[in-house]
Amino acid sequence: MGTQAENLRVQSRGSAAQAASPVPTVPATARVRPSLLGYAPALILLLIVVADSARYAGTDLWWHVSSGQALLNGGRLEGHDPYSYSAPGHLWLVHEWLSEVVMAALYNALGVAGLKLWKFACTAATILFLAAAEDETDAPLTVRIAILATASLALLPQMQFRPQMFTWVLMAALIAGLARDNYRHLAPLWLCVPGVALWANLHGGFFIGLVTLAVYTASTAAQDLAAGRGLRRGFTLSAITVMSLLATLLNPFGIGTWRIVAHSLSNPMTHKVMADWRPMLVVLAEQLHQPKAGVFLMVCVLAIIAGLAVTVAVRPRGNDLALVAVAAVMAVAAFICGRQKVA
Repeated sequence: MGTQAENLRVQSRGSAAQAASPVPTVPATARVRPSLLGYAPALILLLIVVADSARYAGTDLWWHVSSGQALLNGGRLEGHDPYSYSAPGHLWLVHEWLSEVVMAALYNALGVAGLKLWKFACTAATILFLAAAEDETDAPLTVRIAILATASLALLPQMQFRPQMFTWVLMAALIAGLARDNYRHLAPLWLCVPGVALWANLHGGFFIGLVTLAVYTASTAAQDLAAGRGLRRGFTLSAITVMSLLATLLNPFGIGTWRIVAHSLSNPMTHKVMADWRPMLVVLAEQLHQPKAGVFLMVCVLAIIAGLAVTVAVRPRGNDLALVAVAAVMAVAAFICGRQKVA
């Protein structure tokens, strides 16, 4: 009897010591998520090379470099157009000024090689952020690889020597952050505020980031409210979204940057003449009569959208709602304007 009592006292002391131990316990539901980069680094590098393989410069490249060189040489932003012969002195807001400074500095230092290195770095960052976003999900590695491979092909014609390279990087980073927040609530989403401020000085695509934030915020708040979790997280995300919106004004032109974006979106000539501003299916229908590589790449975009629809229909999951809502909005935007294939 005495021995049994002593054993009980020893077990009790052991249990108390274990409870007081500072070593955290691992939840039974914790799972190790193998990363794509750790599992297949050579494949990730290959997909980066594939996405970066196009060498389309575009007609605006040397305009951007020249504009950036003028800023570096003069030390100030031009308020009026010094290049136009038909409208000399017209108001000119260089809303992509920071991208142009980066491009000009790299070109001045390394020539064309500097621009190629910049393009490769942006492409690599975009692919790596997309891989990180996929790693936050429970999808099998084979599924993640297939999706990333399809995305790299779809990105191929978009990876050009243009300021929009920064939009691809920052949008992919935002998606990775939202995926981490959605599944693990560990993402420092407050970084969106300085991130969007930087974005507004790099490229007009910053408004896509704000739309993404707003859709994610609204969907998350609705999901939490329906589940009885309250609106605390929704209020936090709303504050981040509002502060990010205000942060877009931290540029040399203030609200003028928004006027440029609004003009680009509403200008009928832009949507009529420029292929990447026109509805995706319209451009695809035209290219079917003159087959080009662009047809296959657009099919990759459609495959991703179709895969999303099928997956949601076959295996819907409640905790995916906010990200599915973001993907749905971006998919609809792609059909309206091809340039909005950023998600």
